Amino acid sequence: MKTPVVILGYNRVGKRLAAALQRQPDLRVAMVCDPDERRLAEARQKGWLACEAPDSEASQADSWWVDCRRWSGPEEGIIVLPAGVKDGSPMAGFSLLNPSVKTQLGGIRVCPANTLAYARLFRALSRIGSLHRCQATVVEPPSPQQQESLDALQPIFDRIGETEVMKQALASVVSDFHLCRVAAPYSRSRLHMVRLEFNAKVGGLDVRQALEAAPRIVLGAARDGFTGTAQVQEFCRDAEGRNGDRPELFIWSESVVVRGNRVHLVMDVDPDQTPIPETIDAIRLSMHPNLTLDESIVLTDRALGLKLDFNWVATRRIETMSDELQPVQPSGVAGTIQP
Repeated sequence: MKTPVVILGYNRVGKRLAAALQRQPDLRVAMVCDPDERRLAEARQKGWLACEAPDSEASQADSWWVDCRRWSGPEEGIIVLPAGVKDGSPMAGFSLLNPSVKTQLGGIRVCPANTLAYARLFRALSRIGSLHRCQATVVEPPSPQQQESLDALQPIFDRIGETEVMKQALASVVSDFHLCRVAAPYSRSRLHMVRLEFNAKVGGLDVRQALEAAPRIVLGAARDGFTGTAQVQEFCRDAEGRNGDRPELFIWSESVVVRGNRVHLVMDVDPDQTPIPETIDAIRLSMHPNLTLDESIVLTDRALGLKLDFNWVATRRIETMSDELQPVQPSGVAGTIQP
């Protein structure tokens, strides 16, 4: 029997979460709640039971509530609550580095999108060596107050507190973390230019294999047509079953440079979609204390089909190269060795 989930707030992330939950083998959307009549009408058109506030059915003992109402961008988290439980802030942030949500009785705050992105990256690379430092710059859209006037790159200096929260959430793996922010006149994802330092020298092949094997991280290539963020978004819009969604991080393989103990890379983070898989994990691990994080990741990602179509692109390119790069036949008579 599937566990019912009530979604509070049918905004951009709430809509994507509802669609993702319906694909899970053990979860279902019981109700969508939002005070906005336009959003309620849209939810009903999708077939969801929708109302302004949770009713008695939504409060049944085995249901979970996911509060997306305070989500307003990449720095806001999603709250996962057992039915009827009051918001007990502050709550530990859930990420792939901190799945201790299994032992908590109250609410769970899923970390914001940027924090989740670095947690995935650090988890993947910490398996090949001990990370020491991360210095990065993120290019992001302007604030609503800047949208009309911003026509050039502008450094952001007034969000140091958000970086400190990220630093605390990632401290179990990286002790020295610093993130600079730059606002740019565009409207979609967050482009991160990252420099990582290990405590010892690492191999380039090891880094690439760790990224390719990691869940929720895609290593794509400009030579496959992913020349920029617009092309990545276009691919996701056209891919069957995605509906334009990309919960995975996208890392350009050409950007991955390894020099001694340092790794440089460029990754793209979608703030609306990155939190979706971890939110599902937070619900599932709260329901099943004996389930491991890796087991939940497999269930979630398999149901969502993550990485499959991107992997197909890379596989197809390799096959095409194999067809084109035929071995050169030696000149002269077959079977003889030329001087």
